Amino acid sequence: MSSQGVIEQSPLASGSRQTSVANSGRILETNIDNLLRMVSYCENDVDCRCFLQLLHFGEKFDPTNCGKTCDNCSKALSCIEKDVTDIARHLVEPMKSTGQQNSSAHIPKIYRVP
Repeated sequence: MSSQGVIEQSPLASGSRQTSVANSGRILETNIDNLLRMVSYCENDVDCRCFLQLLHFGEKFDPTNCGKTCDNCSKALSCIEKDVTDIARHLVEPMKSTGQQNSSAHIPKIYRVP
């Protein structure tokens, strides 16, 4: 109702606005999640695309059945599994010996060859 030029809003109208804002936040969050999953799919240069696409739709697929029809399977990069623990320890020792926290910018300077 209106009295002296002031329009009153019903409590239902303001409540629906709050619900709309809450829904907008959830929609935005869902859209961001979807975008991040799409970026992850695009950047993935290892896993079979057929497997990934069918997994998205809840189906099972054995990547060996791809027959190298997708870009990732057709380039078939060979990966070698190797334990590099000793090498990593050897690289970390000089940083530990300084006794200080090293930033990501400082670490390459430790290993720079003069």
